[in-house]
Amino acid sequence: MYLYIIIEFLSGGELFGLIRQNGFMCEDDCKFYIAEIVLAIESLHSLGIIYRDLKPENILLDKNGHIKLIDFGFAKKLKNIRKDHAYTNCGTPGFCAPEVMLDAGYTYKADIWSIGILICEMIGGFTPFEDKYEAGNPTVIMEKCRSGKLNLPKNLKGNARDLVKSLLTDNQEARLEISQIKEHKFFKGLNWALLKKRYIDPPHLPDCYSDYESSLRVNQLN
Repeated sequence: MYLYIIIEFLSGGELFGLIRQNGFMCEDDCKFYIAEIVLAIESLHSLGIIYRDLKPENILLDKNGHIKLIDFGFAKKLKNIRKDHAYTNCGTPGFCAPEVMLDAGYTYKADIWSIGILICEMIGGFTPFEDKYEAGNPTVIMEKCRSGKLNLPKNLKGNARDLVKSLLTDNQEARLEISQIKEHKFFKGLNWALLKKRYIDPPHLPDCYSDYESSLRVNQLN
């Protein structure tokens, strides 16, 4: 007897690689990818699921450049996502909300915090709790996060900066809801209905093989 695991093949690579090409991303490109991430998190929350590990390495691109979330090892299903709390200290240092590390209980708003961190890294090239030139000590990063002192990138300006500040607040109850994020001026002019149907072209078309060509290449490498 054999067990076969069949998963979707995503040939566009990680969002992490796209950011690292230049060290940062222009605001318009960031706006597109964050908007698709917001829709993905909104969908999970509608199912009562907290994702809990939002970071560039867990966001892949399909062959057309649209995002897909992967790795649901830390995801948790709640009976009532509006009222219930999770208590497990999990996730990636630098992207975890402070309440997650305090073991005091947290809500779906932990994912909202991570969206704010993502915007910082995509536009600024580093997260608010690590220096641009340091390797990133997890213990130091977590201590900085607990302190609540933000080191926002200088090129994070205007509406983007305002949005991030509304997401990276220690008071999880004060963080924006998904509906409020979608209405923020940072996304002015974006047609969310068209984006959800994937009728808006991504800013970056991955330089990758077709699904068939990629599968042949993988077999050759193995």
